[in-house]
Amino acid sequence: MPPRISIIIPNHNYAPFLPEFFAALEAQTMDLGQVEAIFVDDDSRDDSLAVAQRLGNDLPLARFELVASGRLGHPALTRNLGLGLATAENVACLDPDDLPAPEFLEACLKRIDAPDAPQVVYCDYVEQSPSDSRRVSLPDFDPEVLSTQNILTMAAVFKREVWTTGQGFRANTAYEDWDFWVRAAELGFSFARIPRPLYVYRQHQDNFSSSAVAQDGAAKAAIVANTPDFFHPEVRRWATGIAMARAWATPGPRGLIPRAQDVRRLRELYRTIKGRLDSMVDMALSADEGMPPWRVAS
Repeated sequence: MPPRISIIIPNHNYAPFLPEFFAALEAQTMDLGQVEAIFVDDDSRDDSLAVAQRLGNDLPLARFELVASGRLGHPALTRNLGLGLATAENVACLDPDDLPAPEFLEACLKRIDAPDAPQVVYCDYVEQSPSDSRRVSLPDFDPEVLSTQNILTMAAVFKREVWTTGQGFRANTAYEDWDFWVRAAELGFSFARIPRPLYVYRQHQDNFSSSAVAQDGAAKAAIVANTPDFFHPEVRRWATGIAMARAWATPGPRGLIPRAQDVRRLRELYRTIKGRLDSMVDMALSADEGMPPWRVAS
């Protein structure tokens, strides 16, 4: 009999976080004999493999597998490798620097097995930084909002068919989780939110998401290009403009894809500014042409 859920743990140099993470797994209220965990190590240079092997083998899991992938360099590829080895119908990708609450697995599985049978279940969380912590309440699922910002985190439980039908995570964007949820929504999978904080998301300088800031514009444009039918034609035009470095196509605020009306305003503003600049250049050229040949412009 297959386990009830497969947990994929992508890792790269996160050895210091592993003891707390595995302790959080051990504290889960559901029977760990119904859980398999697949730890995929992306060529860590610390002692992650040894630590994970020791801690994972100590848990009463249905199955624990440790995979040394070699350097893949992107969480999308690491998750895909682990998900390809999963045997359960329900899956979750949990980063080892985050901490699931004791009832995380039980609550998410109860919701995903509810009569309305959503294929993706997500929850609120606590965001913790070295200096502070706060509760983050996510919105209920709305595809229109998802088209402008990522309203889920990666710490969700979903049916494995969401991954297989969507052909896995894509590595051509730094926002691979947002891209994954967009594609799932486009394919017609349903989402449900648990309005309780069921895990701790820890912010630190080694987060992959921190490095995504510099790639924000290109990462958002790739999401649009990957699933174009999910977006308005004006937004697709913006994504093409970003890819082709058009002067009018600016990335905008970090983590936000512009709406159709925003793109129209952006293009109108660019045309207005360009028109004024062109007029000023024409006037300057006309004035130069009207000068006597012996006069030197100041």
